[in-house]
Amino acid sequence: MIQITSESSLTYQSVHALVEGVKVAGTVDDRKAIMDALNEGIESIPEEKSVLPLHEIDDEGSIQWEFEAGAVEDGEVITMPLDE
Repeated sequence: MIQITSESSLTYQSVHALVEGVKVAGTVDDRKAIMDALNEGIESIPEEKSVLPLHEIDDEGSIQWEFEAGAVEDGEVITMPLDE
C-alpha cells in the first residue's frame, strides 16, 4: 500500500516548483537566478501538477504553504483550516 503524506506531497510539489523556476530563470547553471525565480515558478505550476497550495519561498528559503487538518464529521472526512 502506498501512503501519501504531507512530506511526500511537499517534495513532489517542490520538484515542480524547481522545474518552473528553472524555466523562468532561463538557466540550469545559475543557482542565484533560479532561487530568485522560484516564487514566479511556484505561480507557474500547472494545475494538474499542483498537490499543495504553495504560496512562496520566504527570505530564509522556507516554503510557505497552506495546510489543513482532517476530521470526521457525520461519518464523512472533511478538511478544515488549523486556525479553527
